[in-house]
Amino acid sequence: MPNPRVTYDLIVLGSGPAGQRAAVQAAKLKKKVLVVEKDLIGGSCAHLGTLPSKTLREAALDSTHQNSNLLDSVMRTKRRVIDAETAVLKNQLERNQVEYLQGRASFLSPNEIEIKNAGRASNLQAEKFVIAVGTRPCRSVEHSAGLDGVFDSDSILQLKKLPKSLAVIGAGVIGCEYASIFAKLGVGVTLIDRRAELLRSVDLEIVESLKSHFEANGISLCLGADFRNIKKLSEEVMVEVNAQPRTYSAVLICLGRQGNTEGLGLEKIGVEASPRGIIKVNENYQSNLQHIYAAGDVIGPPALAASSSEQGRLAACHAFGFSGGKFPAFFPYGIYTIPEISSVGLLESEAQSQKLPLVVGRARYRELARGQIIGDEHGLLKLLFNRDNRKLLGVHIIGTGATELVHIGQTALAFDATVDFFVNNVFNYPTLAEAYKVAAYNAMNQFSSF
Repeated sequence: MPNPRVTYDLIVLGSGPAGQRAAVQAAKLKKKVLVVEKDLIGGSCAHLGTLPSKTLREAALDSTHQNSNLLDSVMRTKRRVIDAETAVLKNQLERNQVEYLQGRASFLSPNEIEIKNAGRASNLQAEKFVIAVGTRPCRSVEHSAGLDGVFDSDSILQLKKLPKSLAVIGAGVIGCEYASIFAKLGVGVTLIDRRAELLRSVDLEIVESLKSHFEANGISLCLGADFRNIKKLSEEVMVEVNAQPRTYSAVLICLGRQGNTEGLGLEKIGVEASPRGIIKVNENYQSNLQHIYAAGDVIGPPALAASSSEQGRLAACHAFGFSGGKFPAFFPYGIYTIPEISSVGLLESEAQSQKLPLVVGRARYRELARGQIIGDEHGLLKLLFNRDNRKLLGVHIIGTGATELVHIGQTALAFDATVDFFVNNVFNYPTLAEAYKVAAYNAMNQFSSF
């Protein structure tokens, strides 16, 4: 345990992607750093969110897992993945001489925290702080998460057996991901949301394709619907949908997330946070107390593991006067539904609202030899170009490998590439990456018509 009288250059609260990267970056700047984690190293990303859910997704896609021992197999795989990632994270901290302490932290003053662990308390001081405590599912009495048979995204992997039917309430990213995963596992899924559309931040053409996939895979979409009165019956869970009672084997609630900021004593030192515990920061990730930074999901959207990691790095750089660059204007979003979705740059609707002259090039996986080989004939890659200067504006993909393929487009955007970049380059054959060239040719045919 660190000496309680030691003053640190930086204390980081939370060891998820934002906290981990902030700590390592500060250590590389020769600062004395401590990471405090109330639960397990790696935080919710490693233990409750990203890694477990993506492990379940891969198991659903793997036909060898389709058996009565599915959940046991998934849990073993999940444990192996988490253990390996935890070992990597611990090693990174040790190699960079970052100290680590498990316990619950609370601010006593703007530069001092109390850490409680197993009945013991330590008071520690630091010049700077980074709050990277993450978020958790919103839990309220109204939503009944915790009722027998009613789960949230933290507790859903505690299932002992697959339900016959599952109502997923909330059609955001997490809800859509879990709906598609459980449908792939053979569960009868109903996706319910008060909103009339899915994934408002995703290209409309991609969303329509996803809806078609959902319906083809047996997911019942119940959008623009009212829901209330979740109750446990003898063997099932009842949900009142549009004033009609419906019963399901289980219910998964995905209705947003809230910051893990309670108990930190932020109100004691005057750090501003929203009613949902989201900390307000400026462009340098500083709270209203300039020596206290926050990064990751606890500051709100985009709330991605990848973006959180970069936010943590930039926060640590700014805290110690080092120029670490700026958060990129364009970065990829990945949505791990089945099929997966990824995008970078402008949406078509955004380009239209900005009155940009637009050319859209499309490549469908069925046009690619690789698409035929892997049996994905429904994937789509969509490129947006400015008709006047031919520059790439956005990339939108649905289908196998979307979250990997998008990085080609990300790089092209970063270097102001034009449609000619894709036409004039050679892509391996047969690959899904060829879709960029096919989509560029499709766009070129339209350029010539103007």
